[in-house]
Amino acid sequence: MTRFPAPAPAACAGISNDTYPRAATAASDTASKSVAPSNGANGHSVTVREARFEDYEKIARLQARYDLDAGNYLEWSHLWLNNPVYRGREWWPIGWVLEAGEQEIVGYIGNIPLLYEIQGRTLLTATGRAFVVDEQHRSHSFMLLDRYFRQPQVDLHLNTTVNAQAISAYGIFRAKRVPVGEWDQSAFWITNHRGFVGSLLKSRSTPLASLLSFPLALAPRIRELLSNKKLNIDHAVQVEYGSSFDERFDAFWAELKKNNRRLLAVRNRETLEWHFRHSLLRNRIWILTVGSASRIEAYAIFFRDDNPKFDLKRMRLVDFQALNGGHHLLPSILAKALQRCRAEGIHMLEVIGYCPEKRETVDAVIPYRRRLPSWMYFYRTKNRELGELLKAAEVWDPSGFDGDSSF
Repeated sequence: MTRFPAPAPAACAGISNDTYPRAATAASDTASKSVAPSNGANGHSVTVREARFEDYEKIARLQARYDLDAGNYLEWSHLWLNNPVYRGREWWPIGWVLEAGEQEIVGYIGNIPLLYEIQGRTLLTATGRAFVVDEQHRSHSFMLLDRYFRQPQVDLHLNTTVNAQAISAYGIFRAKRVPVGEWDQSAFWITNHRGFVGSLLKSRSTPLASLLSFPLALAPRIRELLSNKKLNIDHAVQVEYGSSFDERFDAFWAELKKNNRRLLAVRNRETLEWHFRHSLLRNRIWILTVGSASRIEAYAIFFRDDNPKFDLKRMRLVDFQALNGGHHLLPSILAKALQRCRAEGIHMLEVIGYCPEKRETVDAVIPYRRRLPSWMYFYRTKNRELGELLKAAEVWDPSGFDGDSSF
């Protein structure tokens, strides 16, 4: 496979975290090394070392203290052990931990390997995952973050769930915003008005939220009736639901990448099955396709991303790909998903990001927008040739499939 030449290591750092209660980021060094200790809270020394699979329980307890869900051990370890990119690269660090006192884990950052392709070249890419540090040890966060960006064999770093607290660190260490899409805004439909308004009132700690949600839900209904943003559906387009990724996805990927000049994550059948394995088992994704029994012309993946704290039920469009620029197929796919959201009592269907052509299709028909706390999608490369190429907006086709956004 063709790759950019490996750059010389450079010391830098970054942070990544999810806008919604989850988490994310990473760092790197060699397998068993730890840096010289520094003093932490209560005089305890703090060291950083590579994470190990046997650290899972301590990491999960740390995440739970901050309302972050690591999943069970099988789900957590699956990100590496069943990852097609990790296979054969067992030298790859799964992440790093901060230790204080009696080997207490007070910080963690995961490091997931992915493959991207651009103009016939394959890029070994690192994405951060589940960055969390105990409050009293936050000043040592950079010990983790420095390792992530110093990985010498990585062509590209992508972090797609960056939170507002991380923005300054990304600026200091020269990570760049992806130059296309609106990664600090969400566009959405309301698909269950009373449920959506009830969740909104609960997020604002409004008394009698459930009682008030019924009359207040009338306002968005009236707004939508008066809006000129309507889905124009081509009834000749047949959209089907799938329950798995079959052999057609391999043929689709081969055809998609053949004429593609943009940066795209590998989307063959094996990678899709790994990426969405536990989401499929939990019925958290919908797979919609346009085509025939033997060929896919376009597909979309919708990801269930609820916010239990406010009883919000939410689906998010995380990927849409079409052959031969078939963006005109997206409205028919969206219409099918909206119909199911309404039938199943899901409160909203959300879209974040995307390249201008896809975004234009969405903006023409989607009625609501909201501002997110921060820009979520950043990238960095130490390779100058690749860095110059990625400055051009036209080489990007970003989506919620990138990074760790939809694990």
